[in-house]
Amino acid sequence: MGTRRFFHLFVLVMLAIGLGDRGMAADQVERVAAVVNDEVVSTHDLEMRIRMAMMSSNLPDTQEVRSRIAGQVLRKLIDERLQLQEAKRQQVSVTEQEILHGIATIEQQNRMPPGSLVQTLRSNGIDPATSRQQVEAEIAWIKLVRRVLMPSIRVGEEEIDDRLDIIRGNLGQPEFLLAEIFIAIDASQPEAEARVLAERMFDQLRSGVPFAALARQFSQSPTAAVGGDLGWVAQSLLEKEVAAVVGTMQPGQATQPVRSPAGYHIVLLRDRRIAGQAGNPKEITLDLAQLFFPLPETAPAAERESAMAKAGQIAKSVASCDELDKWVADLKAPQSGRVNGMQASDLPVKLRTILLAQKMGQATPPLESPDGLRIIMVCDRKGEAGAGDGLPTRAQIRRELEDQRLDIAARRYLRDLRRAAFVDVRV
Repeated sequence: MGTRRFFHLFVLVMLAIGLGDRGMAADQVERVAAVVNDEVVSTHDLEMRIRMAMMSSNLPDTQEVRSRIAGQVLRKLIDERLQLQEAKRQQVSVTEQEILHGIATIEQQNRMPPGSLVQTLRSNGIDPATSRQQVEAEIAWIKLVRRVLMPSIRVGEEEIDDRLDIIRGNLGQPEFLLAEIFIAIDASQPEAEARVLAERMFDQLRSGVPFAALARQFSQSPTAAVGGDLGWVAQSLLEKEVAAVVGTMQPGQATQPVRSPAGYHIVLLRDRRIAGQAGNPKEITLDLAQLFFPLPETAPAAERESAMAKAGQIAKSVASCDELDKWVADLKAPQSGRVNGMQASDLPVKLRTILLAQKMGQATPPLESPDGLRIIMVCDRKGEAGAGDGLPTRAQIRRELEDQRLDIAARRYLRDLRRAAFVDVRV
Protein backbone atom coordinates (compact mmCIF):
# COMPACT_ATOMS: atom_id res chain seq x y z
CA MET A 1 0.00 0.00 0.00
CA GLY A 2 1.93 3.02 -1.26
CA THR A 3 1.65 6.58 -0.04
CA ARG A 4 -0.67 7.29 -2.97
CA ARG A 5 -3.10 4.74 -1.63
CA PHE A 6 -2.20 4.90 2.03
CA PHE A 7 -4.32 7.90 3.01
CA HIS A 8 -7.23 6.68 0.91
CA LEU A 9 -7.09 3.27 2.57
CA PHE A 10 -7.31 4.87 6.02
CA VAL A 11 -10.66 6.36 5.06
CA LEU A 12 -12.04 2.98 4.05
CA VAL A 13 -10.91 1.28 7.24
CA MET A 14 -12.91 3.81 9.22
CA LEU A 15 -16.25 2.40 8.00
CA ALA A 16 -16.94 0.88 11.39
CA ILE A 17 -15.58 3.60 13.66
CA GLY A 18 -16.13 7.20 14.73
CA LEU A 19 -15.67 10.01 17.22
CA GLY A 20 -16.29 9.78 20.90
CA ASP A 21 -17.87 10.94 24.06
CA ARG A 22 -16.40 9.88 27.40
CA GLY A 23 -19.72 10.37 29.12
CA MET A 24 -20.78 6.79 28.53
CA ALA A 25 -17.92 5.53 30.69
CA ALA A 26 -18.50 7.83 33.63
CA ASP A 27 -20.23 5.19 35.71
CA GLN A 28 -17.92 2.34 34.75
CA VAL A 29 -14.90 1.19 36.72
CA GLU A 30 -12.03 0.98 34.28
CA ARG A 31 -9.65 -1.88 34.93
CA VAL A 32 -6.39 -2.55 33.14
CA ALA A 33 -6.60 -4.86 30.13
CA ALA A 34 -2.98 -4.36 29.11
CA VAL A 35 0.02 -2.15 29.76
CA VAL A 36 1.91 -0.98 26.66
CA ASN A 37 5.23 0.53 27.71
CA ASP A 38 3.98 3.22 30.10
CA GLU A 39 0.39 3.44 28.82
CA VAL A 40 -2.75 1.54 29.77
CA VAL A 41 -5.37 -0.13 27.59
CA SER A 42 -8.47 -0.20 29.77
CA THR A 43 -11.13 -2.88 29.92
CA HIS A 44 -13.55 -0.15 28.86
CA ASP A 45 -11.57 0.43 25.66
CA LEU A 46 -11.55 -3.31 25.02
CA GLU A 47 -15.28 -3.68 25.65
CA MET A 48 -16.17 -0.82 23.31
CA ARG A 49 -13.93 -2.13 20.54
CA ILE A 50 -15.43 -5.59 20.85
CA ARG A 51 -18.88 -4.05 20.42
CA MET A 52 -17.74 -2.18 17.32
CA ALA A 53 -16.25 -5.33 15.84
CA MET A 54 -19.48 -7.24 16.39
CA MET A 55 -21.62 -4.43 14.98
CA SER A 56 -19.56 -3.87 11.82
CA SER A 57 -19.14 -7.60 11.16
CA ASN A 58 -22.78 -8.47 11.91
CA LEU A 59 -21.65 -10.89 14.60
CA PRO A 60 -24.15 -11.91 17.28
CA ASP A 61 -23.49 -10.43 20.72
CA THR A 62 -22.92 -13.68 22.59
CA GLN A 63 -20.33 -14.69 25.14
CA GLU A 64 -18.92 -17.25 22.72
CA VAL A 65 -18.35 -14.63 20.02
CA ARG A 66 -16.85 -12.20 22.53
CA SER A 67 -14.41 -14.84 23.72
CA ARG A 68 -13.43 -15.67 20.16
CA ILE A 69 -12.62 -12.13 19.07
CA ALA A 70 -11.34 -10.56 22.30
CA GLY A 71 -7.73 -11.59 21.77
CA GLN A 72 -7.53 -10.18 18.26
CA VAL A 73 -9.31 -6.96 19.24
CA LEU A 74 -6.90 -6.45 22.13
CA ARG A 75 -3.97 -7.07 19.80
CA LYS A 76 -5.23 -4.25 17.55
CA LEU A 77 -5.59 -1.92 20.52
CA ILE A 78 -2.03 -2.68 21.61
CA ASP A 79 -0.77 -2.02 18.08
CA GLU A 80 -2.56 1.33 18.07
CA ARG A 81 -0.82 2.36 21.27
CA LEU A 82 2.53 1.41 19.75
CA GLN A 83 1.76 3.36 16.59
CA LEU A 84 0.74 6.47 18.52
CA GLN A 85 3.77 6.25 20.79
CA GLU A 86 6.13 5.97 17.82
CA ALA A 87 4.38 8.83 16.03
CA LYS A 88 4.87 11.00 19.11
CA ARG A 89 8.55 10.02 19.28
CA GLN A 90 8.98 10.97 15.63
CA GLN A 91 7.05 14.22 16.22
CA VAL A 92 4.19 13.21 13.94
CA SER A 93 0.88 14.70 15.04
CA VAL A 94 -2.73 14.46 13.89
CA THR A 95 -4.87 17.56 13.65
CA GLU A 96 -8.49 17.86 14.65
CA GLN A 97 -9.30 18.84 11.08
CA GLU A 98 -7.82 15.58 9.76
CA ILE A 99 -9.97 13.55 12.13
CA LEU A 100 -13.13 15.51 11.33
CA HIS A 101 -12.44 15.14 7.61
CA GLY A 102 -12.14 11.39 8.05
CA ILE A 103 -15.44 11.23 9.91
CA ALA A 104 -17.21 13.31 7.26
CA THR A 105 -15.87 10.98 4.57
CA ILE A 106 -17.15 7.95 6.47
CA GLU A 107 -20.62 9.48 6.58
CA GLN A 108 -20.56 10.33 2.89
CA GLN A 109 -19.43 6.84 1.89
CA ASN A 110 -22.18 5.27 3.99
CA ARG A 111 -24.78 7.78 2.75
CA MET A 112 -25.31 8.97 6.29
CA PRO A 113 -26.47 12.50 7.17
CA PRO A 114 -23.61 14.73 8.33
CA GLY A 115 -22.96 14.33 12.03
CA SER A 116 -24.96 11.11 12.36
CA LEU A 117 -22.09 8.66 12.87
CA VAL A 118 -21.63 9.39 16.55
CA GLN A 119 -25.34 8.88 17.20
CA THR A 120 -25.26 5.57 15.31
CA LEU A 121 -22.48 4.34 17.56
CA ARG A 122 -24.27 5.49 20.70
CA SER A 123 -27.50 3.80 19.64
CA ASN A 124 -25.54 0.55 19.45
CA GLY A 125 -24.17 0.99 22.96
CA ILE A 126 -20.73 2.01 21.73
CA ASP A 127 -18.68 4.74 23.37
CA PRO A 128 -17.27 6.73 20.44
CA ALA A 129 -14.27 7.95 22.49
CA THR A 130 -12.17 4.85 21.91
CA SER A 131 -12.96 4.89 18.20
CA ARG A 132 -11.57 8.40 18.05
CA GLN A 133 -8.30 6.93 19.25
CA GLN A 134 -8.49 4.40 16.45
CA VAL A 135 -8.96 7.18 13.89
CA GLU A 136 -6.03 9.07 15.34
CA ALA A 137 -3.82 5.98 15.32
CA GLU A 138 -4.65 5.21 11.68
CA ILE A 139 -3.84 8.73 10.51
CA ALA A 140 -0.70 8.93 12.62
CA TRP A 141 0.58 5.62 11.26
CA ILE A 142 -0.08 6.69 7.67
CA LYS A 143 1.81 9.94 8.15
CA LEU A 144 4.61 8.21 10.04
CA VAL A 145 5.14 5.55 7.38
CA ARG A 146 5.10 8.17 4.65
CA ARG A 147 7.71 10.26 6.45
CA VAL A 148 10.02 7.54 7.73
CA LEU A 149 9.81 4.72 5.18
CA MET A 150 8.87 6.18 1.81
CA PRO A 151 12.19 8.01 1.23
CA SER A 152 14.01 4.66 1.31
CA ILE A 153 11.72 2.95 -1.22
CA ARG A 154 13.51 2.61 -4.57
CA VAL A 155 12.38 0.82 -7.72
CA GLY A 156 14.90 0.41 -10.54
CA GLU A 157 14.25 0.29 -14.26
CA GLU A 158 15.48 -3.30 -14.43
CA GLU A 159 12.91 -4.31 -11.83
CA ILE A 160 10.17 -2.74 -13.93
CA ASP A 161 11.48 -4.64 -16.95
CA ASP A 162 11.43 -7.89 -14.97
CA ARG A 163 7.84 -7.33 -13.86
CA LEU A 164 6.81 -6.51 -17.45
CA ASP A 165 8.38 -9.78 -18.58
CA ILE A 166 6.33 -11.66 -15.98
CA ILE A 167 3.14 -9.89 -17.05
CA ARG A 168 3.83 -10.62 -20.72
CA GLY A 169 4.34 -14.25 -19.85
CA ASN A 170 0.94 -14.31 -18.15
CA LEU A 171 -0.98 -12.83 -21.09
CA GLY A 172 -3.60 -15.31 -22.17
CA GLN A 173 -3.41 -17.09 -18.80
CA PRO A 174 -6.07 -17.00 -16.06
CA GLU A 175 -5.99 -14.25 -13.47
CA PHE A 176 -8.23 -13.85 -10.46
CA LEU A 177 -10.10 -11.06 -8.70
CA LEU A 178 -9.40 -11.86 -5.05
CA ALA A 179 -9.93 -10.72 -1.49
CA GLU A 180 -8.04 -12.05 1.52
CA ILE A 181 -8.09 -12.43 5.26
CA PHE A 182 -4.53 -12.87 6.47
CA ILE A 183 -3.51 -14.04 9.95
CA ALA A 184 0.21 -13.69 10.58
CA ILE A 185 2.46 -16.10 12.42
CA ASP A 186 5.11 -14.28 14.45
CA ALA A 187 6.59 -14.07 17.93
CA SER A 188 3.52 -12.36 19.34
CA GLN A 189 1.12 -14.82 17.68
CA PRO A 190 2.38 -18.43 17.52
CA GLU A 191 1.18 -20.82 14.85
CA ALA A 192 -1.38 -22.59 17.04
CA GLU A 193 -3.01 -19.29 18.00
CA ALA A 194 -2.99 -18.05 14.39
CA ARG A 195 -4.54 -21.30 13.15
CA VAL A 196 -7.35 -21.16 15.70
CA LEU A 197 -8.13 -17.55 14.78
CA ALA A 198 -8.14 -18.35 11.06
CA GLU A 199 -10.46 -21.30 11.61
CA ARG A 200 -12.83 -19.09 13.60
CA MET A 201 -12.88 -16.55 10.78
CA PHE A 202 -13.73 -19.30 8.31
CA ASP A 203 -16.54 -20.53 10.57
CA GLN A 204 -17.98 -17.01 10.63
CA LEU A 205 -17.87 -16.88 6.82
CA ARG A 206 -19.79 -20.14 6.61
CA SER A 207 -22.40 -18.73 8.97
CA GLY A 208 -23.03 -15.84 6.57
CA VAL A 209 -20.87 -13.00 7.91
CA PRO A 210 -19.73 -10.78 4.99
CA PHE A 211 -16.15 -11.41 3.92
CA ALA A 212 -15.26 -7.70 3.69
CA ALA A 213 -16.53 -6.99 7.21
CA LEU A 214 -14.38 -9.75 8.71
CA ALA A 215 -11.36 -8.64 6.70
CA ARG A 216 -11.68 -5.03 7.87
CA GLN A 217 -11.82 -6.01 11.52
CA PHE A 218 -9.50 -8.99 11.77
CA SER A 219 -7.16 -9.34 8.78
CA GLN A 220 -3.54 -8.51 9.58
CA SER A 221 -2.69 -7.42 6.05
CA PRO A 222 -2.76 -3.77 4.91
CA THR A 223 -5.57 -4.83 2.56
CA ALA A 224 -7.81 -5.04 5.64
CA ALA A 225 -8.50 -1.35 5.08
CA VAL A 226 -10.31 -2.14 1.83
CA GLY A 227 -12.14 -5.25 2.95
CA GLY A 228 -9.26 -7.51 1.96
CA ASP A 229 -9.42 -6.50 -1.72
CA LEU A 230 -6.36 -7.71 -3.66
CA GLY A 231 -7.59 -6.71 -7.11
CA TRP A 232 -6.71 -8.79 -10.17
CA VAL A 233 -3.79 -11.14 -9.52
CA ALA A 234 -2.06 -13.55 -11.89
CA GLN A 235 -1.86 -17.09 -10.58
CA SER A 236 1.94 -17.04 -10.89
CA LEU A 237 2.19 -14.06 -8.50
CA LEU A 238 0.26 -15.75 -5.68
CA GLU A 239 1.81 -17.67 -2.80
CA LYS A 240 2.24 -21.15 -4.26
CA GLU A 241 0.09 -22.68 -1.51
CA VAL A 242 -2.74 -20.25 -2.31
CA ALA A 243 -2.34 -20.54 -6.10
CA ALA A 244 -2.83 -24.30 -5.96
CA VAL A 245 -6.24 -23.87 -4.32
CA VAL A 246 -7.54 -20.80 -6.16
CA GLY A 247 -7.11 -22.42 -9.56
CA THR A 248 -9.78 -25.02 -8.70
CA MET A 249 -12.36 -22.58 -7.28
CA GLN A 250 -15.47 -20.94 -8.71
CA PRO A 251 -16.37 -17.24 -8.25
CA GLY A 252 -18.02 -16.67 -4.86
CA GLN A 253 -16.11 -19.45 -3.12
CA ALA A 254 -13.67 -18.91 -0.26
CA THR A 255 -10.80 -21.18 0.70
CA GLN A 256 -10.41 -22.80 4.05
CA PRO A 257 -7.37 -21.40 5.90
CA VAL A 258 -4.28 -22.03 3.78
CA ARG A 259 -0.88 -22.17 5.50
CA SER A 260 2.03 -20.28 3.93
CA PRO A 261 5.43 -19.41 5.42
CA ALA A 262 4.03 -16.05 6.58
CA GLY A 263 0.78 -17.22 8.13
CA TYR A 264 -2.75 -18.33 7.27
CA HIS A 265 -4.73 -17.04 4.29
CA ILE A 266 -8.46 -17.21 3.63
CA VAL A 267 -9.01 -16.16 0.03
CA LEU A 268 -12.29 -15.23 -1.65
CA LEU A 269 -12.47 -15.69 -5.43
CA ARG A 270 -14.67 -12.85 -6.68
CA ASP A 271 -14.16 -13.35 -10.44
CA ARG A 272 -11.76 -14.72 -13.02
CA ARG A 273 -10.66 -13.68 -16.51
CA ILE A 274 -7.93 -14.15 -19.08
CA ALA A 275 -4.98 -11.79 -18.62
CA GLY A 276 -4.86 -9.11 -21.31
CA GLN A 277 -8.50 -9.62 -22.20
CA ALA A 278 -10.44 -6.44 -22.90
CA GLY A 279 -12.64 -5.01 -20.21
CA ASN A 280 -16.07 -3.42 -20.14
CA PRO A 281 -16.68 -1.76 -23.54
CA LYS A 282 -18.48 1.10 -21.80
CA GLU A 283 -15.22 1.93 -20.02
CA ILE A 284 -12.93 1.77 -23.06
CA THR A 285 -12.28 4.48 -25.63
CA LEU A 286 -10.21 3.96 -28.76
CA ASP A 287 -8.16 6.28 -30.95
CA LEU A 288 -8.22 4.80 -34.44
CA ALA A 289 -6.60 5.29 -37.84
CA GLN A 290 -8.48 4.08 -40.92
CA LEU A 291 -7.65 3.56 -44.59
CA PHE A 292 -10.72 3.08 -46.80
CA PHE A 293 -10.86 1.57 -50.30
CA PRO A 294 -14.16 2.41 -52.05
CA LEU A 295 -15.56 -0.69 -53.69
CA PRO A 296 -19.22 -1.08 -54.63
CA GLU A 297 -20.94 -4.39 -54.04
CA THR A 298 -21.42 -4.71 -57.82
CA ALA A 299 -17.68 -4.53 -58.53
CA PRO A 300 -16.37 -7.42 -60.67
CA ALA A 301 -14.63 -10.23 -58.86
CA ALA A 302 -11.28 -9.37 -60.42
CA GLU A 303 -11.50 -5.78 -59.19
CA ARG A 304 -12.46 -6.96 -55.73
CA GLU A 305 -9.57 -9.42 -55.61
CA SER A 306 -7.12 -6.74 -56.73
CA ALA A 307 -8.34 -4.30 -54.08
CA MET A 308 -8.20 -7.01 -51.42
CA ALA A 309 -4.62 -7.90 -52.37
CA LYS A 310 -3.48 -4.27 -52.30
CA ALA A 311 -5.19 -3.61 -48.97
CA GLY A 312 -3.70 -6.79 -47.54
CA GLN A 313 -0.18 -5.79 -48.57
CA ILE A 314 -0.56 -2.37 -46.96
CA ALA A 315 -1.96 -3.90 -43.76
CA LYS A 316 1.08 -6.16 -43.46
CA SER A 317 3.58 -3.39 -44.21
CA VAL A 318 2.49 -0.71 -41.74
CA ALA A 319 3.66 -0.78 -38.12
CA SER A 320 2.22 2.45 -36.75
CA CYS A 321 -0.67 4.84 -37.17
CA ASP A 322 1.72 7.41 -38.63
CA GLU A 323 2.64 4.98 -41.40
CA LEU A 324 -1.02 4.34 -42.11
CA ASP A 325 -1.57 8.11 -42.23
CA LYS A 326 1.04 8.35 -45.01
CA TRP A 327 -0.91 5.85 -47.10
CA VAL A 328 -4.06 7.87 -46.52
CA ALA A 329 -2.28 10.97 -47.84
CA ASP A 330 -0.62 9.18 -50.78
CA LEU A 331 -3.84 7.54 -51.96
CA LYS A 332 -6.01 10.57 -51.16
CA ALA A 333 -8.40 7.98 -49.77
CA PRO A 334 -11.91 9.17 -48.89
CA GLN A 335 -13.49 8.36 -45.50
CA SER A 336 -9.99 7.80 -44.15
CA GLY A 337 -7.83 9.26 -41.38
CA ARG A 338 -7.98 9.47 -37.59
CA VAL A 339 -10.99 8.90 -35.36
CA ASN A 340 -10.22 9.71 -31.73
CA GLY A 341 -12.20 9.03 -28.57
CA MET A 342 -14.40 6.33 -30.07
CA GLN A 343 -16.28 4.53 -27.28
CA ALA A 344 -15.95 0.80 -27.80
CA SER A 345 -19.58 0.19 -26.88
CA ASP A 346 -20.67 2.35 -29.84
CA LEU A 347 -18.99 0.07 -32.38
CA PRO A 348 -20.73 -2.85 -34.10
CA VAL A 349 -20.20 -5.99 -32.04
CA LYS A 350 -18.11 -7.77 -34.68
CA LEU A 351 -15.82 -4.78 -35.25
CA ARG A 352 -15.55 -4.11 -31.51
CA THR A 353 -14.44 -7.68 -30.87
CA ILE A 354 -11.73 -7.38 -33.52
CA LEU A 355 -10.41 -4.04 -32.31
CA LEU A 356 -10.38 -4.91 -28.61
CA ALA A 357 -8.24 -7.94 -29.41
CA GLN A 358 -5.92 -5.90 -31.64
CA LYS A 359 -2.53 -4.73 -30.43
CA MET A 360 -1.66 -1.08 -30.81
CA GLY A 361 0.25 -0.42 -34.03
CA GLN A 362 -1.08 -3.58 -35.67
CA ALA A 363 -3.41 -3.14 -38.64
CA THR A 364 -6.45 -5.32 -39.09
CA PRO A 365 -6.73 -7.46 -42.20
CA PRO A 366 -8.92 -5.80 -44.85
CA LEU A 367 -12.46 -5.65 -43.47
CA GLU A 368 -15.25 -5.91 -46.01
CA SER A 369 -18.34 -3.71 -45.91
CA PRO A 370 -21.11 -2.96 -48.45
CA ASP A 371 -19.29 0.14 -49.71
CA GLY A 372 -15.69 -1.06 -49.72
CA LEU A 373 -12.71 -2.32 -47.70
CA ARG A 374 -11.19 -0.87 -44.55
CA ILE A 375 -7.91 -1.25 -42.74
CA ILE A 376 -8.14 -0.06 -39.14
CA MET A 377 -5.39 0.38 -36.58
CA VAL A 378 -5.70 1.09 -32.85
CA CYS A 379 -3.48 4.09 -32.02
CA ASP A 380 -4.38 4.32 -28.33
CA ARG A 381 -6.72 2.65 -25.87
CA LYS A 382 -7.95 4.02 -22.57
CA GLY A 383 -10.09 2.29 -20.00
CA GLU A 384 -10.26 -0.93 -18.03
CA ALA A 385 -8.12 -2.92 -20.41
CA GLY A 386 -5.21 -0.47 -20.09
CA ALA A 387 -2.76 -0.17 -22.92
CA GLY A 388 -3.60 -1.69 -26.24
CA ASP A 389 -1.21 -4.60 -25.69
CA GLY A 390 -2.89 -5.48 -22.40
CA LEU A 391 0.12 -4.30 -20.39
CA PRO A 392 0.22 -1.67 -17.65
CA THR A 393 2.43 1.37 -18.13
CA ARG A 394 5.86 1.59 -16.54
CA ALA A 395 4.55 4.24 -14.16
CA GLN A 396 1.76 1.89 -13.04
CA ILE A 397 4.24 -0.91 -12.44
CA ARG A 398 6.52 1.42 -10.49
CA ARG A 399 3.63 2.43 -8.23
CA GLU A 400 2.63 -1.20 -7.73
CA LEU A 401 6.15 -2.21 -6.74
CA GLU A 402 6.46 0.79 -4.43
CA ASP A 403 3.13 -0.14 -2.84
CA GLN A 404 4.30 -3.70 -2.24
CA ARG A 405 7.58 -2.60 -0.68
CA LEU A 406 5.92 -0.04 1.52
CA ASP A 407 3.47 -2.71 2.72
CA ILE A 408 6.36 -4.97 3.69
CA ALA A 409 8.34 -2.15 5.29
CA ALA A 410 5.33 -0.98 7.32
CA ARG A 411 4.68 -4.51 8.62
CA ARG A 412 8.34 -4.87 9.56
CA TYR A 413 8.28 -1.48 11.28
CA LEU A 414 5.30 -2.48 13.42
CA ARG A 415 6.81 -5.88 14.15
CA ASP A 416 9.99 -4.20 15.40
CA LEU A 417 7.93 -1.91 17.63
CA ARG A 418 6.20 -4.94 19.13
CA ARG A 419 9.50 -6.69 19.81
CA ALA A 420 11.02 -3.66 21.51
CA ALA A 421 7.95 -2.85 23.62
CA PHE A 422 7.07 -3.85 27.15
CA VAL A 423 3.57 -5.34 26.90
CA ASP A 424 1.79 -6.80 29.92
CA VAL A 425 -1.60 -8.36 29.09
CA ARG A 426 -3.77 -8.68 32.20
CA VAL A 427 -7.06 -10.11 30.90
